[in-house]
Amino acid sequence: MSARVEVRRRSVRVRLLLASIGVVVALLLLLPRGARAGDWKECVDDAFLDYNDCLMDGGGWFERKLCDLDWEFEVTLCTALAVGEIRNAWNGE
Repeated sequence: MSARVEVRRRSVRVRLLLASIGVVVALLLLLPRGARAGDWKECVDDAFLDYNDCLMDGGGWFERKLCDLDWEFEVTLCTALAVGEIRNAWNGE
């Protein structure tokens, strides 16, 4: 696989991640008054801290790749939890 294909794949993943973050932020701004969508920002901040620690401790390319995958999973989990809380707020639960 060429380096160009690898860069393109990574670029698509980053764009999808940024788009999902944008959607969550837009939904957070549209929440009914008095509803709170939890600690999405803190969750993502913790994911970044864990990612940086993992990169500093990682020695090889494989370990850094695992750090990337773990970070993507954590941000996806934070986003899914926030979307669930947003849905519950809109449904009045």
